[in-house]
Amino acid sequence: MDIFKKISRMNPYSRLAEDGLISDVQYHIDTGSYMFNGLLSGSLFKGFPGNRIVGLAGPQAAGKTLLSLIVLKSFLEKEPTNRIIYFDTEGAIETDMLLTMDMDLKRFQHVPVKTLEEFKNQIIQIIDIIRKEKSTFDEEKKELLKSGNEEAKDMKFDSFFFVLDSLGMMVSKKEIDDSLKDKSISDMGLRAKLIKSTFRSITMDLAILAMPMIVTSHVYDSMSQYMPKGISGGKGLLYSASIIIELVPSKDKVDTTVSGTIMRATTRKSRVTKQYKSVKMKLDFDHGLDRYYGLLTFAVDKKIVKKEGKKYVFPDGEKYFEKNINENPSKIWTEELLKVVDVEINKEFSYGNPMGEENIEIETVSEVEEVKEVKEFLTIGEATIKFEESPEQETEEELLDEVLRDKRDNVEVESEEPKFDDIDDVLDKELDKQKHD
Repeated sequence: MDIFKKISRMNPYSRLAEDGLISDVQYHIDTGSYMFNGLLSGSLFKGFPGNRIVGLAGPQAAGKTLLSLIVLKSFLEKEPTNRIIYFDTEGAIETDMLLTMDMDLKRFQHVPVKTLEEFKNQIIQIIDIIRKEKSTFDEEKKELLKSGNEEAKDMKFDSFFFVLDSLGMMVSKKEIDDSLKDKSISDMGLRAKLIKSTFRSITMDLAILAMPMIVTSHVYDSMSQYMPKGISGGKGLLYSASIIIELVPSKDKVDTTVSGTIMRATTRKSRVTKQYKSVKMKLDFDHGLDRYYGLLTFAVDKKIVKKEGKKYVFPDGEKYFEKNINENPSKIWTEELLKVVDVEINKEFSYGNPMGEENIEIETVSEVEEVKEVKEFLTIGEATIKFEESPEQETEEELLDEVLRDKRDNVEVESEEPKFDDIDDVLDKELDKQKHD
């Protein structure tokens, strides 16, 4: 343990795992879509991880910028000290767009950049300034607390959300210089090296400061049968991002009129949830992103909601047409029902135990209580309304025996080895058969 203390003095960011790591996700940001929240975090009620780099890749008009702005709006609403630094390489974002989304313009810093060198130098310098100011802030807060100032507990340092929109549009300075000299020479991998170098320089700093980042990028056709779409910008983003989402748009039509866009989001890479999982989101041209889109399909698939003809039967026994559900989603998707769906969302998108289920043992009564609480919401194969409590309260020992008995009953028993006749008996029977023939 003395060695651990020396390491902590050597590196102020080093700590025991039981005290929490700097890479732990301390908070999440709502994305505006329950299913997209589940894809990113494994829960309807979480969403965008608050200290990770997330890549949004897709073709033109896939909704990359719009999704980014929706997440940024949620980020600003979380804390009055939250701010945005938006690196724009396309020159497409407008003030009117931000005003339409009711964005707080006083906390939104727009930074247009053209070359990779500009972006690299500026973001590294900005992060360095933030790190130094935060260090000073932490020291001042520590002194105030020592002096007995109780109000210092509520002091918060500004948190920043970085955006690069988009990675694929940036050029290297060499490309510009060569064009001015009327030269058409390959950059010999310089652009890819610059991108890798940039993300190597900022990834750990963002984790230490617990500040998120979105990087948008375009896609192109690939020769790989496993990855039919490549992400522009080289492999720098692929290595540094914790999550990479590929967006594929399609038209949403009412009769023959296009009323919006359906976006399919797939995890091309994820250190937080399962890879290669997909959800769909609906962007309506009149009403914006539909928070509830995809929930009904998922609930039917998981047998939480049953379909009878053209109606859907919910756990409370109520029956609705799909039109009624879409018109009053907040009344039908109650908090209790969303919690039931969230259990299945976690199973669908979150990683399981990498050591295998057989290594999970229930040892404490508190864990038994958690199992009982889930059973109150779920029956075998389908979700239902919370069960009525039994008038006779089970003891802790009975609860533990019940769970252990369930585990024992579910263990697959090896079948007995088949019994064979003795070899001498088999030979005698064969000789008798030949004599008879």
